[in-house]
Amino acid sequence: MKINFNEYKMSDIREKKLWKESIIVFDSSALLDIYFLPKATREKIFENHFNKKLNGRLWIPSHVGFEYKKNREQIIQKPISEKYKPLDNEIFAEIKKNKSNIMTRIKDLKNRTKNADKHPYLIQEDIDKYLEIFNIFFKESENLEKNISNQISKIEEEIKNLAEDDDVLIAIEKYFQIGRTYEFKEKMNIAKIGKNRYEHLIPPGYKDQKDKKGFQIFGDLIIWKQIIEYASITKKSILFICNDLKEDWCYLEDDGTEKRIKSPR
Repeated sequence: MKINFNEYKMSDIREKKLWKESIIVFDSSALLDIYFLPKATREKIFENHFNKKLNGRLWIPSHVGFEYKKNREQIIQKPISEKYKPLDNEIFAEIKKNKSNIMTRIKDLKNRTKNADKHPYLIQEDIDKYLEIFNIFFKESENLEKNISNQISKIEEEIKNLAEDDDVLIAIEKYFQIGRTYEFKEKMNIAKIGKNRYEHLIPPGYKDQKDKKGFQIFGDLIIWKQIIEYASITKKSILFICNDLKEDWCYLEDDGTEKRIKSPR
């Protein structure tokens, strides 16, 4: 029997067919990442992709649904602490500090060079002109800081309100089908299989042994098994959307600055 090596290659035709026909399956981390998108961007994704282009093709394993709901409330607030607070604590704090230092230095330069009867003396016209321009910049900077601060406050309030009016949760419940929930006995069987797989570093999931407990150690493997079961029932190809960069999901290449995905495992 001849080996068909084309089965292991992703041709343009095959890729187009996959995007056109496959069931789209999201990992829990990929679903939770939607909370890091601005509201207007989320709305475009829900309407243009979930509602139109991918309607009827979105599915998640029940364990993804469990992990999403378990982490949802905690993740909702993270764009505030991880994305917006650093703007104020790092960038704007540095801008204010440097702006103040420049103003102090200009005034110091003027005071030290303004007396024509002793050194150091410099013609003050250029310094005064620069100081005038900088005063305008100073005021414009304050206006910018105020406007941005107001924008951030509104966005933070919008993010906080997501806990009660969650458009992401509504979209998931509306557009995604969810797989069956596995019984305790089924999860135990997967855990037994997983223990042997992990000892031999068979992916996916063995990287979770260090920082997870209980069934969550085998969470990725449970998700993997649920995806395989669903693909077997539907006879459909699967496109699995995840943002996991661990080696138990993909082969990595390191260019010296960051790790990039070379291919799936």
